[in-house]
Amino acid sequence: MEISPDARWTNACGDALLCAAHLVFLYKLLARGAVAGRKAVELKFFTLMYYVCIISFQGQGAYMHVTSPNHAVPDAFWYAYVVAGCLSPSFYGAALSLDALPSSSGRRAALLWCCAAATYIAVAACRVDLADFLPLPRVLEVPFPNWLAKRCAGAPWYASALALNGLSKKGLGDNALTLSFDGRGYAATPFDRIFDAKLASNTDLVAAFPDWRTESLGTLMLCFGVGANFVHLFLCAKGSSATDARRRGRAAACAQSHRGMFVALVSMPPAMLCGGVRLGIDLMHAAAAPGMYLQAKALLEATREADAEERERVQKAI
Repeated sequence: MEISPDARWTNACGDALLCAAHLVFLYKLLARGAVAGRKAVELKFFTLMYYVCIISFQGQGAYMHVTSPNHAVPDAFWYAYVVAGCLSPSFYGAALSLDALPSSSGRRAALLWCCAAATYIAVAACRVDLADFLPLPRVLEVPFPNWLAKRCAGAPWYASALALNGLSKKGLGDNALTLSFDGRGYAATPFDRIFDAKLASNTDLVAAFPDWRTESLGTLMLCFGVGANFVHLFLCAKGSSATDARRRGRAAACAQSHRGMFVALVSMPPAMLCGGVRLGIDLMHAAAAPGMYLQAKALLEATREADAEERERVQKAI
């Protein structure tokens, strides 16, 4: 393993800690042994697959942050990373569906989650750029009014933003400042030069923006981070109306976790603007950690409960 001079050690530590936490949940699930009843078996399968995929995603993420933090080529390692990142929220969604919905509806929803993941994986393998087929922006311009632009005067990137707007350091005056995000890879661009036109060709798969390539981390997080999170919240709302108090409690805990996930995902872009890619990922890890714990715990409890209910039913039938 060759350590990159641009290694993001704090990002790697965040992924490694999350990976270790999920390993504990995986051990607890496997230590229980075989479960009884169709629902418990299905829950255990999807929970097991979720744990395995999220462990793989976070483990690969920790390795990538140290050895290839500005990964730009969609090679076999990167594709495996994308596959794990796509499957983990899908398997979680399948398990959540089985717990929150009636049996037949839950199984249909679980199948839909698997189909959605398989479709995205196939599209990512073909390296489809969604902007080639949909009216999506290749460049995003964000106007900063004069008062806000002046408050950003101490930012490392301020000089490059002034130059992009044809202004000198002392020449902002009463002008507004337009920040132009041109699709470059911001992990591969020095933080103090993120608006430097000379570096517009810098590319990476980690933090390019706006980027609609299905093999990029940004598009993956948009579809199976933000998008899947909306569906997860909907499932939690369904689970909150269950007659069983324990299921309602799990749905409430998961709903709380998904609201935290929204904060984690939505706060990444402004955090990266304030402190670079490293800070954005660190804050995302910190904000997502409590939610990931609640999700992993809820699935483990759902599996145990389904197993216990089936064993109790069999005992009463004897």
